[in-house]
Amino acid sequence: MNSFEAAVSAGLGDWPRGTVFIAAVSGGADSVSMLSALASLRQEKGFILHCVHVEHGMRAPDESLADAGAVEELCGKLDVACKVVSVGKGKVARAAWEKGIGVEAAARLYRHRILRREARLLKAERVLIAHTRDDLLETALMRMLKGSGPGGLAAMPRERGLILRPLLELGRKEVLAYLDEKNISYCTDSTNSDTKYLRNRIRLKLMPCMDDLFPSWRRGVEALGETQALAAGFLSSEASRRLEWKKDGGGLSMLAEKFLAEPLIIQEEAVFGAADLLAVRAAVPRRASLRRFLAGLPGGALASDLGPIRVEIRGNKLYAMPSDREKGEKGFSLLIKGPGSYNLKGWFTVEAGADGDTSMETGEGSVFFASYPLVLRPGRKDEAILKTRQKGRFQGTMECVAAEDCEGLAALIGAGKLLYGREEAPGYSKFIISGGIDVRRSER
Repeated sequence: MNSFEAAVSAGLGDWPRGTVFIAAVSGGADSVSMLSALASLRQEKGFILHCVHVEHGMRAPDESLADAGAVEELCGKLDVACKVVSVGKGKVARAAWEKGIGVEAAARLYRHRILRREARLLKAERVLIAHTRDDLLETALMRMLKGSGPGGLAAMPRERGLILRPLLELGRKEVLAYLDEKNISYCTDSTNSDTKYLRNRIRLKLMPCMDDLFPSWRRGVEALGETQALAAGFLSSEASRRLEWKKDGGGLSMLAEKFLAEPLIIQEEAVFGAADLLAVRAAVPRRASLRRFLAGLPGGALASDLGPIRVEIRGNKLYAMPSDREKGEKGFSLLIKGPGSYNLKGWFTVEAGADGDTSMETGEGSVFFASYPLVLRPGRKDEAILKTRQKGRFQGTMECVAAEDCEGLAALIGAGKLLYGREEAPGYSKFIISGGIDVRRSER
């Protein structure tokens, strides 16, 4: 056992002999090094090892099939049972559009769903993910740039639920050195060099610059993550202690007066806690959207559709309930009767201004003007063709959502972007369209 394998053994921890593990292997350097090290440790530690490779249907077939073939070939050499699971072409992109999230996040949802299913079938104790110290740092920087709260800035844990990360104390340089020593080849995903993805820009552009200008930044970010983990744990515990949700029909409730008496950060954590208790989709609103709603209470909007949950004040109570799961299906309609924040199945958020008021701050969203009541419904192809041609950006084949008031079509929204919007005029209210929810609970 060399030093790399010893570090993987320590990262894996001690388990009873006969424990079943699934190694999630993409074919890249990190996961290939993990698989090789685990295969070497298997007999000594007495565990049973399986490999699962997920093909996401996002890349050129020849490249994707080559990666799957390389993983199968390596598993054959190491005598590890291997299963390749393919996602239908276009499904990931479709999920990203429907949920209002990035393609990377949608791919991760599919991958984790597949890994959980395989773990149930194989009765695996843990799914092993090859995240390294470099991944931890990349993720921390991404979340800083997105303005995540303490939970998002907390250090990536070695173990959480079904997931175990045995390489978290190892860096990419150590991974490559191990593969070179063992003369093991690995695949290079062509998308890893595509700087349209934020993670790639951070890894290829930002981190080398920081290494050059601030050599000790890595230790600082790791220390920040450890501190934020403590802060996140304290805030979650304190919110649960101070603000107790009670079951109320199909949702949760508490006295609004008690909720509003607490500091804003405790209110935010209580709402995140409600999402956990309701066991809704693995999604929460962006903290900024939640903060904007809470900061306006009690005099602002009294209800907000925050992605997976809806929060509203009725009478003397604050209610949290799952959002309508049917409103994103074919034939849906969502009626907006007055001011507030509304999220349509994670596709996008509508901030509705006061009746006849056009002074609401726009921020980074797109604006259209309409009157109440306003109905959101599936857009028709003829509407998309006509309105987007008029604006010089034809989107006739794109699925879209129409916003309609008593005077007719007020807006068309596709993939979280405003394709057409009615312009300002007397008597109209201001509506702001912004992107969908963030599905990563850990970023809150």
